Amino acid sequence: MSPTDSAPPDPAPPDRPLLDPAASDHAPIAHSPVDRTPETPAFPPRPGHGATPPAAVRGRLLWARGFTAAGDQAWEMALPLAIAALYPRNVQLVAGIWLVLRVAQALLVQRLMAMIDRWSPISVLRVGVLGQTAGVAATWASLAVMVAVRIGGGDERLLWPLLAVAQTTTALCASLMDVAVAQSWLPRLFAVSDLPRTNVRLRQIDLGAEVVMPVVAGAVLAAADAPLIGLGVIAALNFTSFIPEYRLLRPLVAGLQRPPVAATERFDLAARWRLWRAQPIFGSMLAYACLWSTILTPHGAVLTAWLRGVGGLGDAELGLFRGLGAAGGVFGAQLHHLVRRRFSVVATSRGFVAFQALVIVLGTLALGLGWLPGLLVGVVLSRVGLFGFAVGEVEIRQRGVAEEVRGRVSGLAGSINQASTVFVLLLAAGLPGDDNLLALSTVSAIAVLIGAVQFIRWSRTPAAHALAQREL
Repeated sequence: MSPTDSAPPDPAPPDRPLLDPAASDHAPIAHSPVDRTPETPAFPPRPGHGATPPAAVRGRLLWARGFTAAGDQAWEMALPLAIAALYPRNVQLVAGIWLVLRVAQALLVQRLMAMIDRWSPISVLRVGVLGQTAGVAATWASLAVMVAVRIGGGDERLLWPLLAVAQTTTALCASLMDVAVAQSWLPRLFAVSDLPRTNVRLRQIDLGAEVVMPVVAGAVLAAADAPLIGLGVIAALNFTSFIPEYRLLRPLVAGLQRPPVAATERFDLAARWRLWRAQPIFGSMLAYACLWSTILTPHGAVLTAWLRGVGGLGDAELGLFRGLGAAGGVFGAQLHHLVRRRFSVVATSRGFVAFQALVIVLGTLALGLGWLPGLLVGVVLSRVGLFGFAVGEVEIRQRGVAEEVRGRVSGLAGSINQASTVFVLLLAAGLPGDDNLLALSTVSAIAVLIGAVQFIRWSRTPAAHALAQREL
């Protein structure tokens, strides 16, 4: 980072757009069927002109995030472990299940995210919470029926689509809540100057849950008499998190109005792509999508299944591995907050994504030399870079996308992210044999390296420079 990357002391006047359209290397957004508001600028105005909400409002938001993150992290850890325990040494099966989930999310998430722009916030909250509750219950019930069918001598493979639909519902509604909170409600509740600190606090809560809950989930599964029983306990824990989440968020969003968008708007994928591509921060979103083409995450289903079925790690050890990865993420998010005091969000994010690419490449080289612990260390360290970058990427999207199109842009971005994951999951499901970790790690490392290079290139553009120069 150079001194020229640091945020200047003189803020732009409140009535000046966040970015200067003349400084962008992208054309203004065309008035497509999904963007009918003529006065929508190519670059959004500053969000959150109002005063920072009182401490009670901030506390409600953080507590709500804490409850839902705890339940989500425990469930995301327990489900692939339970499936791997029921179907040991079958990495392709686990990869195939998650492949179906990612494809469904890539196809459906943008339609779901459009609700954020069209529906009232309270309606979005209800759909998100109820959808997650129904999805978790249906996922556990599907596995229970599959086990019963197998015990009875039947072919339980016919029930895999039911499991996929149930877990897809859970994942889609969880994504809806994540985008609604971070990309739509948060910029409307908080002043621009308070967004970096609030984003870091939310990320720290997420990562704190990722540190603790995988260890708890691993211990519950290890202590249970059967994987299905342990998964049922964790499902019950997840249910209990949805009630306080709803009760805490409802008073916050009840006063928020629906964004000004045409109620008769129809879905148009080509127009939505043009809208996403026309954003000044397109290069940043594209770089983030590349980072999704990887299996090298402590909570990834494919890596978890391989380490358990082929690598021989137990549930408690896998929980510890995931907890260490989350601890690295906590450190990365906090380090981002400290570095941001001196440097712009663009420069800070650039340093973190470069570090992530470096340690992932080194870890993959260690695996190529036959040293599995070296890869695991690289994966854990990569979380420092990933979450340091993710905090900045969220802020770039909050400040770089207009409020009235934020749900649609984030929805298509989510679809692209899921499609990036589909590529590596196709390889994991299609490669013969179980011991393909080196090949999958190499593909993952190349994708992360491409993402880092893409963001570094975008960070040199006039649009990125304009965003950095107009920070408060």
